[in-house]
Amino acid sequence: MQKIELLNVSEIRFGPSHKPAGRPDPKTHQLLFPHAHPNYHQLLYIRKGRLERFMSGTGIQPFDEETMVNTQHEAQTATMAAEGHILINPRGIVHQIRSLNVDVDSIWVFWSESPRLREFSYPVHSFDPEGGVRPLLEEMLDHWPPQSRHATRDLQQIFKKALQLLRPFGSIDLSGMDSVQRVKNYIRDHLTRPVCLNDLSKIAGASPYHFSRQFTAATGMSPMRYVRQSRVEAAQTLLRSSSEPLSLIAPRVGFRDEYQMSHVFAKATGISPGAYRKQFSDPRSK
Repeated sequence: MQKIELLNVSEIRFGPSHKPAGRPDPKTHQLLFPHAHPNYHQLLYIRKGRLERFMSGTGIQPFDEETMVNTQHEAQTATMAAEGHILINPRGIVHQIRSLNVDVDSIWVFWSESPRLREFSYPVHSFDPEGGVRPLLEEMLDHWPPQSRHATRDLQQIFKKALQLLRPFGSIDLSGMDSVQRVKNYIRDHLTRPVCLNDLSKIAGASPYHFSRQFTAATGMSPMRYVRQSRVEAAQTLLRSSSEPLSLIAPRVGFRDEYQMSHVFAKATGISPGAYRKQFSDPRSK
């Protein structure tokens, strides 16, 4: 049986209105440089705002134990998380967290387990649609640090209950949510992936024809136009807040390459991505 040892429970706020920890980038409000925790896991519950998490690989990855920084250039996965989302960074996994010009209010829990298992059993990205995880974590926050062994055991039991409520983000039943909002949430959280009308209509639980009419009536634009607009808005955020080249931004917001992004971006805004970025970097344009 796994034994959980709680190491810390903290309330963390960062973003434009807060002084970040670590080595922040003033444009992206990067909270931490790429690093790994050799002996413990980390859970983040987002109470407010949006953040981006980069994580290397899916298994235990090698890193320099002295600097806690990955020494290899491995493939990374990017996850966008918003209010009610839960991210877990398993021990030994190199990761990086940042806010893109948005204030983030979050609860962080650090814990270890024994015996150590190489296979990590918790979802690294989950959601709290019923709101059951948040009060448990806030109760832990209110009673941290524990003042007795009995209090420590109580907090461990509360955290075990919270972990039991976690489900992989893609498997969550959102049937009680308005179908249009359900689709908008899906689009927001899957911008890096190909999205088609049939997929969206299945999420809404309607035929493509009836779903398109319903979505257009609710939002004023067709589902696929909404997808393109969401990609453009995400690109605008990255153009304003980072200096990354278009070739890197394009796949992060779901475009095939920078040429496709430039075409769609210009059609939607009337200006090229490069010209849009210049508005925010050239003092004469302000």
